[in-house]
Amino acid sequence: MGDTWAEHWNRLATASLLGTDRRPSPTPPPGPLADAVAQVAPLDDAESVLTQVVLLVAARRAGVQPGPPVPALAPAAPDDRRLCPPAAARRLPELATHFPSLVDEWLDRIVAAGYRLPPDIVVTLLGRHRDDARRRLVEDAAGPLAPWLAGHFPRSFARGRRGLAARPEPPPLPADLAGLVDQPAEAVADALAEGLATGRYGPRLRASLVQLVGLLPPSSLPVVAEALSRAGTNAATLGLTLSLGDLARTRSAMITELAAPITEPPTPPTEDGPVHA
Repeated sequence: MGDTWAEHWNRLATASLLGTDRRPSPTPPPGPLADAVAQVAPLDDAESVLTQVVLLVAARRAGVQPGPPVPALAPAAPDDRRLCPPAAARRLPELATHFPSLVDEWLDRIVAAGYRLPPDIVVTLLGRHRDDARRRLVEDAAGPLAPWLAGHFPRSFARGRRGLAARPEPPPLPADLAGLVDQPAEAVADALAEGLATGRYGPRLRASLVQLVGLLPPSSLPVVAEALSRAGTNAATLGLTLSLGDLARTRSAMITELAAPITEPPTPPTEDGPVHA
């Protein structure tokens, strides 16, 4: 009586480990395996071992019984909010990399405008913010998808054990900068351009200047960005000037993208032709 296929597999494994010069290729047991090897007609022991291994692997895979069906995952609760505009979604990586001070405002505006985050952004942000102050903003913008992901994949998306950190209050602005927040756009632009050009607003005030640009009304941002693009005359503040101009320009674009109306998809045609409003 020949070997079983399991026993023959062990013999093939031994021949493979020791080498066919020390352990010749075993003869396949009579039956389908021997017939298939005879049809291939290997040239030598090494080829015989490889041929039998390939045939046995194919036979074992073909004979595997499917397991019981896996219960389908219950979907997340419905979220009737519209997806945020595509341009706004594309903006987030730039904000996270170059303008992190704007990410919280971006999330706030997503929620305030009644939008929800695309699923791929939800996955990224939930995995990145597990126990910091931004986590709650992400959850609000993600909607029901956030607890669904955290429940099904807790190791990747559940809140951290430390709990959510409180959202820090920004420090008060210096008096001269605080007075610019409610000034007309031209006055703010002139004051910033002059202060940076003369060095009165230098790198030591970077955090406060970034905070100021984040507080300006949207209508002031293009004017400020344009003024700062022409104010780079002081070598000591040139980098700061250009950075603040980019910040104002980017924040303006971000707000515009989130305020833009989303065009609803056209009504699909029926069998009788397109439906007209």
